[in-house]
Order: sequence, then structure tokens, then C-alpha cells
Amino acid sequence: MMANLWSRHIETRIKIHSIFTFEDTWINRVRRYLSPAVIDVSDDVDGEVRRADLTPLPAGWDECVGNGRVCLELISSAKLTEYILWLHTCTALPCLILIIVNMIEFPEHDLVTQDRKLLDSCFVVFDDMIQYLPKEPFSTILSISHQLDRRAKGQVYRTLLMKGDVSHENDFQMSPSTAWALLDDIEFQ
Repeated sequence: MMANLWSRHIETRIKIHSIFTFEDTWINRVRRYLSPAVIDVSDDVDGEVRRADLTPLPAGWDECVGNGRVCLELISSAKLTEYILWLHTCTALPCLILIIVNMIEFPEHDLVTQDRKLLDSCFVVFDDMIQYLPKEPFSTILSISHQLDRRAKGQVYRTLLMKGDVSHENDFQMSPSTAWALLDDIEFQ
């Protein structure tokens, strides 16, 4: 019952602020992130977001992002039934995109690590449940979400590199477990 109430509340708040999957202005803004003119995607480090041609973020952005987090927490922790799936998908997918866009726009925000974990768990849920939903529009929305998520990861990585918190991928790195496994295999004389 609580999930149903939160879902309706969040859906209403998102619609009030025109951050909804079917709003033309919002769709155009989200699609622009997929353009190399806005984010240059690279094998090494993605380019910075070029915001010159983007419309401003809607009023109430922070509130909607916070509500989106709650929605995704509920979806990722709920036991999914067909009923819950149909009831909450139209709210949860826009919330997924909200969190991803927030990471693109603010890759250095305080909750980026928690948002990453939340997105990863939600993608597992959505990728599993997509087989039970009509291909259109849900597969398309999920596909766009994955593409946007790639850009969000790139923006966060670029920001961490600029801060010096991460080394380049070309630098040799080894996890501690791999290092210990190698040491276990070495025969000392």
C-alpha cells in the first residue's frame, strides 16, 4: 500500500514539474544527451557536457530527484508481482531517467555513489522484467536509459579524474584479490 501511495505521489510531482516521459520539452532535452554535440563519448575519457543548447532543468528538479530515489528504492526492494509491475513501471522508468540525468548534470554530487548502486540494482530489476512488458514503449525507454547511463558513468569518471581520485584506465591496476591469488601461485625457493 505504501509503495502505491508513494508511486502516485511521485508520478504527480513529476507531471507537475513537466518531467515526464511524454513531455516534448523533456524528451528533447534527454535525447540531446545522446548527441555527440552535447556529450562527446570516447574510449578514454568522455567530454564535458555542452549545455549551451540545452533547455534549463525544470523547476523543482531537486525535489523530483529525491522523490525519484525513493521510488527506485521501493522498486528495487519490492517483491515484484505482475500487479506491481504494471502499476509502477510508468512511474519507475521516468524516475530511473531522472537519476541518470542528475548524474550527467551533477557528476560530483554527494549521493553519486549511492545513486550508482541504486541504478545498478534497478537495471537488474528492469532488465529482468522487460520480458513481461510490451516491447513498445518499454524496451525503447530502457534502451535509452542504458545509453544515458553510459554517459552518466562517463561524466562521473571524468569528474573523478579531474579531482585526481582515479587514475587513467591505461595505468596498471590490480585488485587485492588478484594480487593475493598471484602471490599464492608463486613458488618461493
